[in-house]
Amino acid sequence: MFTYASPFIGGNVNDARITADGEKAFMFGDGYGITVLSLESGETINRFEKTSDLINRYGDITPDGRYAYGSDLESIGMWDVETGELIRQTLLTLAPR
Repeated sequence: MFTYASPFIGGNVNDARITADGEKAFMFGDGYGITVLSLESGETINRFEKTSDLINRYGDITPDGRYAYGSDLESIGMWDVETGELIRQTLLTLAPR
């Protein structure tokens, strides 16, 4: 068991996911975007910083743990978990009624 101090300075952890193998936790939040933790050691494995408008209020990971997604109400981003590279960011628009 470990205690983890949030890296989201000036913000919150808004969502979290655990990989299918139970080895990693992904925290999505304000401030630093996505943080990947080792559940065994509690150490930060990787951190994917948010881009200018991507706040990561909601997040998920692919079943194989290869990609992480984070979004707010205006955009969505996809990261390669191994490299931390932001692969794509798309602005979302609402269709008129």
